[in-house]
Amino acid sequence: MAALENIGVEYIQSFLSREGSTIKDLSEHLKEQFPNTTGFSTRSIERFCKENDIKRKGVVSDETLDALVEGAVSQVGPVYGRKMMKGYLESQVGTTIASQHRIAKSLQRVNPDYHQRHVHRTERQTNPIPYHADYFGHKLHIDQNEKLVMYGVTHVCAIDGYSRYITAHSTMPIKNNYIIYDQIFRHTVLQEGLFDQIRVDHGKEFYLTLYGQECLAHLRGNPRRDPHRQTESKKNLRIERLWVEVNARVNYPIKNALQSMEADGSIDMDSEEMKFYVSNVSRKLATLGLENVVRSWNYHPIPGVGKPIEVHAANNRAVQIDPQLVPTAAEAGESYEGLGGQLTLFPSFGADPLANYGDRAESREQQFLNQISIQDIMSQLVNGSDLLFRNAIELFANITRNQLT
Repeated sequence: MAALENIGVEYIQSFLSREGSTIKDLSEHLKEQFPNTTGFSTRSIERFCKENDIKRKGVVSDETLDALVEGAVSQVGPVYGRKMMKGYLESQVGTTIASQHRIAKSLQRVNPDYHQRHVHRTERQTNPIPYHADYFGHKLHIDQNEKLVMYGVTHVCAIDGYSRYITAHSTMPIKNNYIIYDQIFRHTVLQEGLFDQIRVDHGKEFYLTLYGQECLAHLRGNPRRDPHRQTESKKNLRIERLWVEVNARVNYPIKNALQSMEADGSIDMDSEEMKFYVSNVSRKLATLGLENVVRSWNYHPIPGVGKPIEVHAANNRAVQIDPQLVPTAAEAGESYEGLGGQLTLFPSFGADPLANYGDRAESREQQFLNQISIQDIMSQLVNGSDLLFRNAIELFANITRNQLT
């Protein structure tokens, strides 16, 4: 015991507090550090820990872990595996809960059926083409997801090519130059810094963003690089992997429910008013679902990379610039068109009966959110029930009609 007493209680406690650290790990570590010293066997360490009341701090019991995982599954559904579930839990509490292995075992215990459904899902797409980014701030990939476009829901996300950290995201009725510039490009520049290069597909909805990048190009950390590149969407590889997660966890549950409503006549997508109602409620759900995925993604461990939130902070070379130098969307649009450019202004999705009644539209939103819980609707939806979703669309429509009388 003398050797362990010389090492000290505080050192041993600190070592065992690290995620995944075991007494066997500590024994091997001490034997390596002090090769000519005896007394570092696992039995000696176990006895020393017991006598000094040393425990692995922060390690929750299986019962507590199962309760946390069960609560998370009720919110995000059955398709989160061990890595994304670990990221989701850590994003909620701000600290490590358990190892991937323990979370995987907990998922099996909490709901074996869900576990089997996840295990037997179609294998994820892989990235067969070599890719390289030197640091956070080198390449920013921006892309849109239109799996729900027929229901008035479009996602746009920006992801750093080096760390895989998602810098910005937005859910809108139809992709729009001004929204993408403001909520994706400008938000990223103000919050994270200016990237050397932006990568997008050939969509017209990115014209204003590309113009904004060109206007600020001289301020980049490496102005010798092309400020932006446009490729086919399927070649925007860094962000395509994210869409697999978003589709499984957000878009497909919503889409399946809406298709079922169409099939049984609950919603009529030929009606401009119904299109607006469906889009409005669906976007609220999709926004919440995307936020959950983004938090989980930024905290989840990627083999060979690490957690995006940690990797991006460790090698951040995006250039911080004066916010006053970054034009607003309106300013950028006016400048772009002043130079002869033309921006496609996409129409709204459906027709809002209260479009000309701002105060009534605001009142409708407040009434609606006071009577329902977006979290409860999404929780039921990802777990196979669309009843609350159906009721929400009907409620939103009724509140709108009442505001007109």
